Amino acid sequence: MNSFSSSSQAQMGDLVQLVSPSNKVFIFSLTPGGELHTHRGIVHHDELVGKAWGSQVHTHLDSIYFLLQPSLSDILKETKRNTQIMYPKDIGFILVTMGIGPGCRVLEAGTGSGSFTTALAWSVGPQGKVYSYDQRPEMQNLARKNLERVNLLQRVEMKSRDIALGFDEQNVDALFLDVPNPYDYLSQVRQSLKSGGYFGCILPTTNQVTRLLGAFHQFQFAFVDVCEIILRYYKVVSERFRPADRMVAHTGYLIFARPMLIPDKLAAVDETKDTEESLEDRMKESFVSSEALLGGEESFASPKAMLGGEESFASPKAMLGEEESIAHQEAQSDAEPEPPMRAMNLPEINTPAGGPISPEPESPPVDEKPGIKSEAEIEEWVEEKMSANKKRFLHETYNFDDHDPEADIEWDY
Repeated sequence: MNSFSSSSQAQMGDLVQLVSPSNKVFIFSLTPGGELHTHRGIVHHDELVGKAWGSQVHTHLDSIYFLLQPSLSDILKETKRNTQIMYPKDIGFILVTMGIGPGCRVLEAGTGSGSFTTALAWSVGPQGKVYSYDQRPEMQNLARKNLERVNLLQRVEMKSRDIALGFDEQNVDALFLDVPNPYDYLSQVRQSLKSGGYFGCILPTTNQVTRLLGAFHQFQFAFVDVCEIILRYYKVVSERFRPADRMVAHTGYLIFARPMLIPDKLAAVDETKDTEESLEDRMKESFVSSEALLGGEESFASPKAMLGGEESFASPKAMLGEEESIAHQEAQSDAEPEPPMRAMNLPEINTPAGGPISPEPESPPVDEKPGIKSEAEIEEWVEEKMSANKKRFLHETYNFDDHDPEADIEWDY
């Protein structure tokens, strides 16, 4: 059966389209002895064979139809469905953006009624292959019938399985997910899609899109694009040419990305066992000691000690040798003490008639470090700073979880 003939005339086995003057459409394959029953009469298939495309044909009631070859858009719009289908305005952009053409191996999840599956099978040609996954057998049964109607089933391999278990195929050229939670399956996508291949999906709401964008960063997808296609037709009457009253507006957000290989990050993930040592080395210079905050001479703890370890850095006194420290103390004891300051005799001030002048009350000392009044509070402050910077360091170096609600850090992607 030759569904898409290049002949100028209709042949037996061709996929044909009959369109009435009121734009009523029928699409079917020509079969020997076949008949099309319409509300305007019966059309015999044998009478259509040999007629040129674009010819007028008549039913047994003498109603007129035009004989045409259907386009892929016509086929998709007339697909029998029990679910929402993807429309030509979105499908055409997807095929071009993802580079899907003859000979490609394409994997899709979410077969549904088979509209997008039909477009994929049409595009990959006889040498290509489409692998379609859906865990609902009843959906794939309808999709299989729609593909058989246009003679494209031989290009499609259907599998009924939960994609959380992974895909059988490896190194496919393109992979498209038509599921509500694609961010849950990016690990499976990475295992089946070749590096640098094309990934795409369609989502109806913005909160789904933003969640997927965050997952792209975790699984090293790059060259991300998000768009929507809005289509508006016009009235084709020259005297009153204007936009049509209705239009095909938002149907879904299209998201595209490509999986990349980043050796530096991959190597860092493999070296997570050295996280604690690297963290301590990188953070030693990031914090001031409690001695600097208090202005005293006490020792300060190391980052490991602040995080619950046992090591600490000695104070500057402890770093001096024991003998030098003792000599320093003896020299201070032998030195003559400085004489106390003598009180100065100031001239008396005449007392006014109203009585002696009361001295002005002394203003309270200014706290040089507002909010920090004790060493315990200083240590608590240092520990909070270390906790936040530790999370920032783990994120930037080892690509840990970006969405920890306790991190209280805004990551700039």
